[in-house]
Amino acid sequence: MAPSSVTDKSDIRRAAFVHVKFKDNRSAFFINSDNIHYEQDTYVIVESTTGFKVGQTIGHIVADVFCRSGCMKKVVRAADEKEIEEHLDLVARRVSAIEICTEEIKKLKLKMKLIDMEFQSDESKLTFYFTASRRVDFRELVRVLAGIFKIRIELRQVGVRDEAKLLDGVGPCGNRLCCSCFLKDFAPITLKMARDQQISLTPSKISGVCGRLLCCLEYEHKMYKERAAIFPPIGSKIQTKDGSEFTVIKLDIFKDIVIAKDQNGTDVPIILSDIKMSSKSKKIKTANSPKSV
Repeated sequence: MAPSSVTDKSDIRRAAFVHVKFKDNRSAFFINSDNIHYEQDTYVIVESTTGFKVGQTIGHIVADVFCRSGCMKKVVRAADEKEIEEHLDLVARRVSAIEICTEEIKKLKLKMKLIDMEFQSDESKLTFYFTASRRVDFRELVRVLAGIFKIRIELRQVGVRDEAKLLDGVGPCGNRLCCSCFLKDFAPITLKMARDQQISLTPSKISGVCGRLLCCLEYEHKMYKERAAIFPPIGSKIQTKDGSEFTVIKLDIFKDIVIAKDQNGTDVPIILSDIKMSSKSKKIKTANSPKSV
């Protein structure tokens, strides 16, 4: 389908990004610097870290909605008939290439797990992605594969997070993995982020499909820290305006409520404005101090 000017489509006039899907339904967003409207499922040439790739368009995204992603790769142009034919041929050959590489890995008894591969669109390079628990000497494998495919071979070792990104999947929230949809880089994630947000530290609840801490723990962490700064610390002694004393055990930063124990051990919800903020909260440092939940 021939592309037409975005200015002819009032509903996407501000579109600056094109959503493009690739094999196995993986997708990414690319800058639409020429403001061209591509019909859905149009084959396009896009920039990638390994050169240029062919994908199919899904839709358009307005710039001020998606500019936070940091996506800097561009849509180059619509693919011509020859490029589309070559692309479909490469997709068909992908399965065979994975089988061949897997067999050669077994023959060489290499301790590595092949997770994906891709042909560069001009067939000048074939890239295999793998994971391994330690450094692998794959020089012999490269020589063997180069002899079979007669093109430049690159083997790229990736971590478990990158593996999840390449293979795609569904997270515990029920949505597609963030790393496969829009995350460009992996931010450092710590257990403290979960504690600051009062999330249960049960591994199954804070771990992603990759086995690492959920990337989304970082999304709202800054907001939680800013809100928590106006609350008394968990484990501290507080006093209400009527003179009653309590020990803080939990915070509800959205409702401005502190859950605290009174002298009888009863949990009592206290509105933040009812606490004497001028009184100094002294945190109790004992082995049995209450923790975030």
